[in-house]
This record gives sequence, C-alpha cells and structure tokens, in this order.
Amino acid sequence: MNKISQSQSLDWALKYCRKLSNLLFIYAGIMSVFRLIALAIYGSNFRIGTDLARSLWMGVRFDVVVLAYLCTPPVLALIFCLFWRQKFAYKQLINVSKHYLHWMFILICLLLAIDVGYYSYFQDHFNILVFGLIEDDTKALLLTFWKNYPIFWYFILFLSGFYLLRFFTHRTMSVEIPAPTH
Repeated sequence: MNKISQSQSLDWALKYCRKLSNLLFIYAGIMSVFRLIALAIYGSNFRIGTDLARSLWMGVRFDVVVLAYLCTPPVLALIFCLFWRQKFAYKQLINVSKHYLHWMFILICLLLAIDVGYYSYFQDHFNILVFGLIEDDTKALLLTFWKNYPIFWYFILFLSGFYLLRFFTHRTMSVEIPAPTH
C-alpha cells in the first residue's frame, strides 16, 4: 500500500497551496496587464488619480474572484487526497491540476483579449450582441477582422503567451510527492 502519513500529507498540502497561491499571483498580474492595456488604448479621457487607483483595485478584486472559482476544483481534489492519502492520488492531482489551470487560464486570457478587440469595434464590453456575430455573415466579419487587425501577429503573440503560461504553470505547480510510509 502506498499510503502517506497524515503529517506528510498535511505538509504536502501546505506546499501545494503555497504553489497554487504563487501561481494565482502570477495569473492576477497577467489579468491586470490586460486591464492596463485596455486603459492605455481606450482611457485617453481618464484622469490619473484616486479614481484610477480605485478602479484598478476594483478590477483586481474581480479578477481574484474569477481566479478563486478557477481554483475550486483543484482545492476540492486536494481535500479528497488528504483523506485518501495515496501516492497515486497526489501524482494525479499534480498532473491534472497543471493542465486544468493552464487551459482554463488560457481560456480566460483569450476571453480578455477578445473583449479588448470587441470593445474597439463595438465600443462596449461583451454583451448579448456577441451571440449575434454568429448569425451575421461570418465570412464577411472574418474578412473585416483580417483587414482591420494584424491577426497573424496576434496569433504569434497568442502562441508565445501559451507556451510562456505553460512554462510558468508547470514550473510553479511542481511539488515533490512525499515517500509513502510502510
């Protein structure tokens, strides 16, 4: 049996939570960069002062809520692993959570980037009209996007970000699994 002692299991869970927290700080920073990019592009009428600081802080709070929901499945799986205490479960938790966190955050970044582009075109954030894009002439919309935006360079930037996020996620979430007690 590959059962891990309770003290080793709790120590490992604290290390895992610390790694997860570090990753969430990185993710929150990246989400704040999207907010600052949108501010730089569209915030020409915005005055620097307490209103700016207050709005950026509010944005960080919303981002942290999204990240908390993102972390719910790995934390629930961690609780399950604490009760089961099998080495196999810890290995699976690390592997699955690395991939889950990476892909979900890629999806979040993609939505943030699309929202910035959507705002430039419609002067509004995502709303119900986004579903109308599917009903419109999709080919004409894609041609318009291709002419108005450097899609190729956005794709290269997306791939670079994809691999950079993969590197940070996998490197940050590497936690050594304790040896089972006999």
